[in-house]
Amino acid sequence: GRSQSEALKEHNLAERLRVRKEERAGSRKTLLGNVHAHLKGSRERLSAAAKQSHRTWGGGLLSGLLLRGQRSFRGALAAALERLPEEGMAAWLGLPPAGEASLESVLAQPQMGPAATEACCDEADRAAYSGGGPAAAMESVPLVDRWALYNSLRAGAQTRAQAELVAALESYRLAAAAEQALEEAEALAVLRGAAVVGMTTTGAAKYQTLVRQLECRVIVFEEAAEVLEAHVLAS
Repeated sequence: GRSQSEALKEHNLAERLRVRKEERAGSRKTLLGNVHAHLKGSRERLSAAAKQSHRTWGGGLLSGLLLRGQRSFRGALAAALERLPEEGMAAWLGLPPAGEASLESVLAQPQMGPAATEACCDEADRAAYSGGGPAAAMESVPLVDRWALYNSLRAGAQTRAQAELVAALESYRLAAAAEQALEEAEALAVLRGAAVVGMTTTGAAKYQTLVRQLECRVIVFEEAAEVLEAHVLAS
């Protein structure tokens, strides 16, 4: 358990694990360090994926940077729109500042299909490479087509953000499970070296996986006040 008694400190599981940690071999430390680093990376990836999902699925206008990644969206038009912040995207779509009602009108438009998107990019490339540059590429798209293109890119960004969030969650789950398995293996090694293991009902519930793996031949139980036998047996 985690008793704070000085008399029992050397027998405390947390203290025994601390001592064992100091005595670890180099290879063991490297393994645990790699697991912790992977868990940290998975946690950071999950946090970034959650923020990305929140941005793309929110009700606000998306910047050009969030819209990139669709296969059919390429060339001069893609390069120009990727540099647009939210305000620049609003101007390109012909929306007034803080125009929520106008944004709803944009989102109500049907999405542009892949073939139409490629044709739109081809036209923008011709306008850009004929001397007009990025500005000509953006101006080559009619206003209504801009709305349809934006909706298509927005839907693609939402799909990619959702897929990344699911992948990040799975990566974090596996990393957390690996860390827990290593920690439980160390605790189990300590407990198996003891002739007697004492714990509270709270400890039995918290470390039930370890208790089961110990496969104790004899269990002595003294019921605490207001703790029913069923609760203890379940733990």
